[in-house]
Amino acid sequence: MATEGDIRPETGDEHAPEETNDNPRGDDGLPKSFDVLIIGTGVTESILSAAISRNGHSVLHLDPREYYGGTWATFSLDQWTSKTFLETPTEASVCDLYLEDSKGALTWRNNVEQFEQLWYLKDEETKSQLMSQKRRFNIDLMPRLIAAREDIIQILITSNVSRYLEFLKISRLLTNLPPPNEDVIESIPLSRADIFTSKSLSLVEKRSLVKLIEAVLQPTSSVQDEAPLETSVPEEVETTSETFEDLVKKTKVPDKLKHMVKSSFTTLEDGFSPDGFNVEFCSRCRLFLNSIGRYGNQTPFLWTIYGISEVCQAFCRLSAVYGGIFILKRHLSRIEAKEDGFVVQTEKDEVKVKHIILGPDMQCDIIGKDRSKKEQASIVVGRAVLITKGGSIKRPDENSKPKGDGIFVYRLSGMEVIEMNHISQAVPKDYRLLQVTFPISDPETTQPCRSIVETLLSPFVQFRKHTEECMEDSVGTNSSSGAECCSEDSTTTTEETIKPQVIYGSYFKLTYSCDSLFSELYRNSRENSDNYIMTSDIGSAELTKYVLKAKSIFSTLYPDEEFLPKAPDCDEPDAMNGDDIDTSELSPAIENPVVNPEVVNEAVAQIPNDNENEGAAGEG
Repeated sequence: MATEGDIRPETGDEHAPEETNDNPRGDDGLPKSFDVLIIGTGVTESILSAAISRNGHSVLHLDPREYYGGTWATFSLDQWTSKTFLETPTEASVCDLYLEDSKGALTWRNNVEQFEQLWYLKDEETKSQLMSQKRRFNIDLMPRLIAAREDIIQILITSNVSRYLEFLKISRLLTNLPPPNEDVIESIPLSRADIFTSKSLSLVEKRSLVKLIEAVLQPTSSVQDEAPLETSVPEEVETTSETFEDLVKKTKVPDKLKHMVKSSFTTLEDGFSPDGFNVEFCSRCRLFLNSIGRYGNQTPFLWTIYGISEVCQAFCRLSAVYGGIFILKRHLSRIEAKEDGFVVQTEKDEVKVKHIILGPDMQCDIIGKDRSKKEQASIVVGRAVLITKGGSIKRPDENSKPKGDGIFVYRLSGMEVIEMNHISQAVPKDYRLLQVTFPISDPETTQPCRSIVETLLSPFVQFRKHTEECMEDSVGTNSSSGAECCSEDSTTTTEETIKPQVIYGSYFKLTYSCDSLFSELYRNSRENSDNYIMTSDIGSAELTKYVLKAKSIFSTLYPDEEFLPKAPDCDEPDAMNGDDIDTSELSPAIENPVVNPEVVNEAVAQIPNDNENEGAAGEG
């Protein structure tokens, strides 16, 4: 991708803005005029960049950071331990804003807070071996699971952005049981075969689970015990409007099964709005069941190989193909409204743009008319990244080896723990990477994330005793300058020996703030068109909401244009000269796609688009 000073499109320059008398280039070759300026490379900004550029509009896409993704970024271990994401570009702190008779400012904010990291072992050899493989780690700032029928998947298919991505299957979904058995972990049955072969559910519980799902999917018909459970739900089936609690009472689901169902369908947002789960249960259940088996996956979820930032970079890549210009480590210093747009100054250039889209890291303080109704929304997410050795949290049964790509999702005591082994290509062999996420309902709480995680996960992983010192700002592969956190007692009990041993841990809070609940921050109305300053911030951690935000902003800027039309395939003769081709002449969809369970599964680009073929992957 482009870096500082690199203003050429990443793949070809056939669609780059041409130099004309009306649009001359500066001394460094950057055009002086663009249709849209986008700040930040998060998922919403990246999708918008691709959609706008794909429709023939010129895009200048800047990011003050030195990496793509924003809060969607993925890092290697050395980047993570050196706290690359905590660095705030000093030049990007404030940008002056002049809008008609008002003056304001854009202020940079970093939503990562209270970051701390430490080594749980004093063994320098173990630490050195781990850091020698630092480039083999893919650590997400905020990990996201993607349901196989989520909106983002359909956009990847229809826009042909899927050719830039590969996905892995989530192998298993597990949860700990409710009290008094909260230290026991059970696999959540997700298919008909799982339900009826499960040893943790009684026959009565199995029938109750089937009746619950049928009550969701077929509310008008009577539920019979003998009715088969279908894990692929027809699109025309209308779900009931009843809440989760209503259905539980109706089908007489026991507490243990109720806990398992809630663990399956809960999301991070439920920690901030518990009523959401109860009301949205039916729609979630339908999405959940329809996602199982779509691509040979035994769970509803997929995982982006090499990290979630690949989604952002894939859309940026499509934007670059159609002329979008990307510059990292470039900040704004001044924005001034004119009659026909905005004049934007950076530390090196001055450009004229029609619209400006700000990422969530840019806090806009606009003082003037119609700005008094300012609303705020924010959530705080607790995060932990743990590197362990010694096997999985839940050791597989001898007679049931899980299929998948080495990624296990646990719902433990209100936390989501994503455990990855070397098959996932996110961690070296013999190690495990645990990405922990949990809601913090009280943003003012002073309890450290480390204390919360160690308390709730101690029944499942081994946190050895350590000193209270944390690491220095930078960690070298063979350096002993960092804090040495060690075990005070090298002997362990038999129970402790079978637990995975935590080698390294980092903890922090991630804040999603939204200054305004409206996308439009400023509009300069003219006779023929409007000029906008818009924000992509939504104060949420839900992926689908970011996708909907991108569609909403695009429809405001270009209400009469198609959102992300399908791009030609790379091997088509007209794919690189800007001429659209008849997509009906493309090769037919592959029937019955099944992902290889032992290696990386096929890219979503090879997934069929036909509804009748999409559900033919199997039951999971």
